[in-house]
Amino acid sequence: MKTVFLDAGLWRLMSFSRARPFLVAGFWALMTAFAIWRVVTGISINTDSSDMISPKAPFRVAATEFKAAFPDLGDQVVVVVQSGTPDEASAFTDELAQRLIARDEVSALLAPPSEPFFKENGLLFLSVEELEDLLLRLTNAAPLIERLGPDPTLATLFDALAEAAEQGDSADPETLDALYAQLTEVLTTEDKSLSWETLLSPGEPPEAQVLFSLDPVLDYTKLKPAKAVKEAILQEADAVRSETGLEARVLITGDPVLRTEELEAVSSGTGLALGLSAIFVAILLSFAFRSARLVAATLVTIAVSVILTAGIAVALFGQLNLISVAFAVLMVGLGADFSIHLLIHIRDERAKGVSERAAGYRTSRMIGTALMLTAPTTALAFFSFAPTEFIGMNQLGVIAGFGVMTAFLVAVTLLPAVVKIGDGAKPMAELPEDRLRKIVPPAGLIVGGLGVASLFLLPWARFDADPMALRAKTAPSVIAFDVVVEDEKATPYRLNVLAESEDELLARAERLKAPASVDSVRHLFSFVPEEQDLKLSLIDAASVGLGFALIAGGDVDAEFEPAFARLMVSLRDEQGSRNAEKLRTVLEGMSPAALRAAEPRVFEFWPRQREALQQQLRANYVSVDDVPQVIRDRYVTEDGTYRLEIMPVGGAVELDQRRTFVEEVLEVAPDAAGSARTALSAGDVIGRAMVQASLTAAVLVSLLVLAVTRSFVVLLLLLIPLVLAGSLTTATGTLFGLPYNFANVLVLPLIIGIGIDSGIHLAFRAEKTGDALEAVRGSTGRAVLFSALTTIASFGSLIISDHRGTASMGALLTIGMLWVLATMLFALPPLAQFLYGRRNKISVGKTA
Repeated sequence: MKTVFLDAGLWRLMSFSRARPFLVAGFWALMTAFAIWRVVTGISINTDSSDMISPKAPFRVAATEFKAAFPDLGDQVVVVVQSGTPDEASAFTDELAQRLIARDEVSALLAPPSEPFFKENGLLFLSVEELEDLLLRLTNAAPLIERLGPDPTLATLFDALAEAAEQGDSADPETLDALYAQLTEVLTTEDKSLSWETLLSPGEPPEAQVLFSLDPVLDYTKLKPAKAVKEAILQEADAVRSETGLEARVLITGDPVLRTEELEAVSSGTGLALGLSAIFVAILLSFAFRSARLVAATLVTIAVSVILTAGIAVALFGQLNLISVAFAVLMVGLGADFSIHLLIHIRDERAKGVSERAAGYRTSRMIGTALMLTAPTTALAFFSFAPTEFIGMNQLGVIAGFGVMTAFLVAVTLLPAVVKIGDGAKPMAELPEDRLRKIVPPAGLIVGGLGVASLFLLPWARFDADPMALRAKTAPSVIAFDVVVEDEKATPYRLNVLAESEDELLARAERLKAPASVDSVRHLFSFVPEEQDLKLSLIDAASVGLGFALIAGGDVDAEFEPAFARLMVSLRDEQGSRNAEKLRTVLEGMSPAALRAAEPRVFEFWPRQREALQQQLRANYVSVDDVPQVIRDRYVTEDGTYRLEIMPVGGAVELDQRRTFVEEVLEVAPDAAGSARTALSAGDVIGRAMVQASLTAAVLVSLLVLAVTRSFVVLLLLLIPLVLAGSLTTATGTLFGLPYNFANVLVLPLIIGIGIDSGIHLAFRAEKTGDALEAVRGSTGRAVLFSALTTIASFGSLIISDHRGTASMGALLTIGMLWVLATMLFALPPLAQFLYGRRNKISVGKTA
C-alpha cells in the first residue's frame, strides 16, 4: 500500500502554515468574520416536518394541490376549553369566541356551540331516534321547566321536585335521580355548579370540554409567526376569567402553534447542548493533551470550524430545518477529531526529544495517509445523504460534508501556524503490552459475538413515522394535541379530496363511504340536515307544550320553609333511590343560610340553558345557502372547487389503523391528501432514505479506500466493525425503546461517516507496524479514544433537549459511537491480526 503522496501532501500544508503564520491566521479570521455576518443576516429555520420531504414525492404533490385550493386549512389553530361542567365550558367558549373574533390576530373563527346556525338548527343534525329521545326527555321535564321560569329559587325547585316525586308525572325517574345526585354534589362542594345541560341531555352526558378552531393572522416576518395569536388567546381567556367569574382551562394547538413551540424547544435545547458539549470536549481535551495551550488552540479550531460551517449552510440553503440545525453540535465533535490526532502525535514526538519541525514531519509520515483520507471518506459518507428524498437528511449531509473538509483544512493549517509545542512535553503513560494482550482479544470476541447476535434483532427494529413523536410531551401545544386526538370526531388524522363540481363531489362522497375504515365523509352539503320534514314535524309537536313552559313566568308563590319540608317528606318516601337518600342526608345537615348561599351555584347556568332551549325550538328548514360563510370557506372555494373531508373509524390513532385507513382511501381516491397520509408516506420515504444513504455511504467510502490503498484487507478491516456497530446500535435502540424517527434516522449513515475515521487510523497504523495491538496501545489508539469520546460528548449533550426528536438523536448517536469505539478498539485488532497473518501465510506460500 503505497500512499506516500498523501503523507507528503499533509507535510506541505503544515510547512506552508508554519512559514506564514500571520497570513494563515489572518485568512481564517477574515473568513470567520464573513461567516458570522452571513449567519446573522441570513439564517432561518423551517419547523414544518412535511417540508423535510422532497416536494416531488407523490403525497407532497397531492398535499401541494390541496393547499393551493385551501391555503388556510393547514394553518388553523385549535382551542380546547375544559371546565367543571358542560354548561361552564360552553359559556366560557361563547365569551372567548366573541372576544377573539374582534382581535386583529384572528381572521375567522368557527366555534359550533357558539355559532347561531348550530344554536338554532342543532336539533336537525341529530338522527331521528336521537331527536325523539331528546324531545321526550324535554317534554317530561316541561312541568319543571315551567315552574322554574326565568328567575328560579331553591324554594321553587324544592317544591317542584316534591311535586314530581309525589305525582310521578313531572319528570321521568332518570332525570329526577340525576337531579338528586347533582344537587348533592353542588351542596357539598363549594366551587361546583349544577349542570342543566347534562340533566336535560339523553344518553351519554356531554363532555365538559369544547373544541373550536380559528384562522390566525400569522406574521412571517418573525421567527415565531404564531406567537402573537397564541398570546392573544391566552390574554382573552384571562379576561374572561376575571370579568365573568367563569373558570376554564384553555389549551392551544394546531400546526402553527406546534411549530412555534417546537422551534423554542429546538433552539433552547440545541443552544444549551452546544454549550455543554464545548465544556465536556474541553475537559476531555485537557486529559488528552495535558496542556492548557493545546486545549485552547483546539477549541479555537472547533469554534472556527463551526462558524465557517454555519456560514456555508446559510450560503447553500438559507433556511435550515429541525434536522440540519443539529450540524452545530455535530461539528463540535467532528471539528475536534483532526486536531486531536495531529496534536497528540506531534506532542508524543516532541516528548521523544526531536525538534518541532522533525516532530511535524514524522507525524505526517506516521498518520498523513490516514488523516488525509479520513476527511474525504467522512465527507463522502455525509454527501451520500444528498440524493435522498428526505431533505432533512439531505441538508445535514451536505452541510456536514463541507463542514468536515473545512474542519480538516482549519486543523492542518491553523494549528501549525499558531501552536508551538515546547521541549518540556512529557511522554504519556501507555497501557502495558502484556495487559493489553490479555484484554483486547477476549473483549473482541465478546463484542463480535454480541454483534452477530444483534443481527437477529434487526427484524424487530421499527420506525416511528409520527411527527408528534419528536415533540416535547410537556409542551402545552402537545398536551392540547393529545386531548384533540382522544376525541374521535376531532381527530387530526384525516384525509381530504378535491372535486370540481357538485356532481363529482357527491359521487366521490358516495364511493368513499364504502371502505370499512371510513367513519364519515363531510362536505358542504353535509351541513344540510337529512329528513328535515320529519324532524321539523317532531319539533313542532313537542314545542306545543315546551314552548308554553319556556315562556311561562315561573312559580313566584313558593316559600322556602314549606317547600323544604315538603321535599324532605317526599325524599323520605322515595323507595330504592340512593341519590334521594344522600340528598336528604345532606339537606338535614345544612342550615337555611348555607342553602341560600349555594343557590347561585344551582341556577348559575339555568338562564343560559333556558335560552338555548328556546333557540332550538325555533329550528327552520335549512338549505345550502343558509350554511354560514365561515363553514363555506372551509369546504368550497370561490371558483367552485369543493373539499371532501374523510374521517377514520376510531380516530386512526394507532399506526396500523392509520395505515389501513390511508391505503383503503387511496384505492378509491389516489389524490387524497392530509395528515394521515403525510405521516405514513413520510415515514416510508425516510426509511428508504436511511437505507439508501447507508448503502451509498458504504459504497462510496469503499471505492475511495480501494482507490487509495488498493487493499481489500484494509477495506474489510473498516467495513466489518462498522457493520457490527450499526447492527448493535439498532438492536440496542430496539431493546430500550428508542425507535428510529424523523430526527435520529440518520444515525446509521453517521456511524459510517464518523466511525470510518477511527477505523482508517487503526487499520493504517496496523498496516505500517504489522501489530494492531501496538496501534491501539500507542498514540494512534489514544487519539482514536479521545476523538471518539469528544464526539460522544458533543452528541450526548443533545439528550437534555426538551425536543424528543433532538434528544433521541443524541441518545442513539451516543449509543452508536460507543459501539463504534468498542468494535474499533476491541474487534478490529484481532481481526487485523487474523487478516494480516492470513495474508502473510499466503505470501509465504506463493514464495515457496
